[in-house]
Amino acid sequence: MPLEELSALHARANTQKARQDEAQRFYNKPDARVDFSFWLAMDFWALDEAIAILFQRDPRVVNRAKIESDLAPKTPAATQTAPLMATQTAPP
Repeated sequence: MPLEELSALHARANTQKARQDEAQRFYNKPDARVDFSFWLAMDFWALDEAIAILFQRDPRVVNRAKIESDLAPKTPAATQTAPLMATQTAPP
């Protein structure tokens, strides 16, 4: 098999594996989807809650602590949310 074909096959396998891994992450599970009717009834949201809701995720499931403890720094969710969440100061 030519090297180009082998490289293309390897790239496809890696892409497929990455998609499967991403689908299994906690933030892509059905219980991580936001219940907009619940959150719209709130008087206000904390910054972390608002960020999760913007990503259509339930802040009780997908939050700063969970992302920091369960995700490798290079996952899409951590890469997208970490800079936003870093702007929030810790509660007193």
